[in-house]
Amino acid sequence: MQQIVGEHSKKKFCEDEKLKSKLDNLKRDIEMHDKDLEKREAKYECLWRILMEEKKKNAMRNSLLETASLKKRMADENVLRLAEDHQKEKEDLLDRYLELEKQLDAKQALKLEIVQLKGNLDVMKHMGLDEDLEVKEMVKTHAKSLEEKEEELENLEALSFSLVDKEQNNELQEARDELMNEREKVKAMATSLEEREGELEGLEVLNTTLIVKERKCNNELQEARQVLLDGLKGTSSHSLIGVKRLGELDSKPFHESCKRKFSTVFPSKANGMSKNLYSSWEEHLRNPEWHPFKINGCEEIIDDEDEKLKGLKRDYGDDVYNAVTTALLEMNEHNPSGRYVVPELWNFRENRKATLKEGIKFILKQARCL
Repeated sequence: MQQIVGEHSKKKFCEDEKLKSKLDNLKRDIEMHDKDLEKREAKYECLWRILMEEKKKNAMRNSLLETASLKKRMADENVLRLAEDHQKEKEDLLDRYLELEKQLDAKQALKLEIVQLKGNLDVMKHMGLDEDLEVKEMVKTHAKSLEEKEEELENLEALSFSLVDKEQNNELQEARDELMNEREKVKAMATSLEEREGELEGLEVLNTTLIVKERKCNNELQEARQVLLDGLKGTSSHSLIGVKRLGELDSKPFHESCKRKFSTVFPSKANGMSKNLYSSWEEHLRNPEWHPFKINGCEEIIDDEDEKLKGLKRDYGDDVYNAVTTALLEMNEHNPSGRYVVPELWNFRENRKATLKEGIKFILKQARCL
């Protein structure tokens, strides 16, 4: 008998040692995982700060680029306007030159006509026709007309020289200088824009890299959170940290309400009625087409005028109504599109989501107690 007890004690001692060894290994693994998570969390926060700073810089650079682009458009418009003015003035000068050429041609023709008339007059004098008063009067008239035309053409010639001088004056020169300055400014702005576009491309690459790193860190944190969820499944709601099934309908109020309502009339069927009622409201909760909410400011709240909820409260009381509305609010907050129960790491003392750090500390504390 003593031998059996001894063997049993020895076996139990070995099992305790193995369990202790496993717990020590688990404790070391958790501590290492905790340190690794803290490092990753610090790295994630650093990357997040860098990302925010780069986003601010990008916004500032984008603003500068928009300003530079606006100035470039204004400069282009000024250059275009000056070019149009210059072209118009050149066209005006060309028209004047053409007009002057026509007048000069007319002047040459008139001079030729004067020469011919003078020759005719000399011929008349030598032939003795100068005594003819009518002929003399005609010659004088033509001579006077030709002299007037010649004087007019001389004035036009002076005007032609004036126009040529005007093209070479300071006003046109200043316009040309201004046009050249604007072109230089546009060229400088284009160069600056190309440089800034290169910088922006580099920042976009950096931004993409940071986003990828951020997603990777988030995925790692979600994986660590899922490990904690798996490890804490089955823990009591009386624990500080555990797993809460958000959106899960509490069956206790249904059982109590049906017990009070049907125990005197149908005592044997009260339990079955409770289960049927509970199942039917689980179906209602999973139905995405049923949306008993209303907008209150910037948030959605339960619509007290919903016919199903009003009937539930009237027939089965406040406790059942509160159980359904609590599950509805949890589903709407944590999984509005899916309408199914979501397990979540939960701080039962403060009734909120638990942080990853709180979950790890809780597990380490439990391991130390073992």
